[in-house]
Amino acid sequence: MGAMLIDRHVATNGMAESTTMQVLDRSSAATSFLVSPRWPYDRVFISNEALRRLTAAQGTLSEHGVTLVLTRGYESRGKRIRVAHRLGRAVGMVLFCLVYPHRYRERRAIFSPNGHDRSGDCIDLGLLHRGKPLALLPLGVFTPSWLIRRAQHVHQRELTLAWSALASAGFSVHDNPTEAMQIHCEVRG
Repeated sequence: MGAMLIDRHVATNGMAESTTMQVLDRSSAATSFLVSPRWPYDRVFISNEALRRLTAAQGTLSEHGVTLVLTRGYESRGKRIRVAHRLGRAVGMVLFCLVYPHRYRERRAIFSPNGHDRSGDCIDLGLLHRGKPLALLPLGVFTPSWLIRRAQHVHQRELTLAWSALASAGFSVHDNPTEAMQIHCEVRG
């Protein structure tokens, strides 16, 4: 399928705003980064501005053997999938709090839509180093804090390069450690 343009109307503060987005799938050869949508999706919606900035960030990382992998962008939801997502987030939040009661304050940062339901300016990324995927969150959002700290230590160079390249390109990376390891970022205004 490759890349495809769509025009989406976003309601912001009661005002309609038009946002042009790219629809990318695994075969999107027009990008310098890789695309690997998270289940259950088979493509990622990303704003033109986020695409431009992501391409710029990747341009500074290639010489270091680091490749960005776009996994999540805007998630257009029909009624069924919206209900399934809400239910999944609620169940996930309860389980997270049962397993990690000391991390109760993180639940909203981890289990809210975090902007993916608003625009294509909000994206999640993974990393490859010299073609090999980095296990930043081996157990997903249920990765224990000690394992997150270990992954941060083991992949410190690649993470620092990626976070710095994204910041230079005009993205802000989420402050929460789990979200930061998902490389959840948004286009800065």
